[in-house]
Amino acid sequence: MGLPWYRVHTVVLNDPGRLLSVHIMHTALVAGWAGSMALYELAVFDPSDPVLDPMWRQGVACFGFGAFHVTGLYGPGIWVSDPYGLTGKVQAVNPAWGVDGFDPFVPGGIASHHIAAAFVVAGTMWYGSATTPIELFGPTRYQWDQGYFQQEIYRRVSAGLAENLSLSEACLKFLRN
Repeated sequence: MGLPWYRVHTVVLNDPGRLLSVHIMHTALVAGWAGSMALYELAVFDPSDPVLDPMWRQGVACFGFGAFHVTGLYGPGIWVSDPYGLTGKVQAVNPAWGVDGFDPFVPGGIASHHIAAAFVVAGTMWYGSATTPIELFGPTRYQWDQGYFQQEIYRRVSAGLAENLSLSEACLKFLRN
């Protein structure tokens, strides 16, 4: 037999340090799981087949849930109730695109957030495959400190010198690419 959820909180309620550490650990576990799943999806990403790509499928599912199911366009909607949970019914919800969409008591925020998240995923897929992170965000301090760019410059100029180009021609060829 498990403990009810409030029993755990009453045990740590009178010990603020323990209460804080329990919640910090819970946050770390949730963030660690989300990070590990993001790294897994990045590891299995295959740009040659976008239909079977998990990020594409999640974006389609997220958009479909928000645009069709929650709004009631092709689905029943969501359960909407008052703040006290006394009354409620399943109904279609219009997306709330303004500041009121961030209010937890406005159900339209659920629809608008799912629709917007799908477009963020689609944008991430486009920009993630259209360019490299260095071209998109620029080099990081780590890349400069480890000498990655110096090694690449040296490799390209050496390749130009191997083609019997002069040093200035090899450097100009590197700069033009």
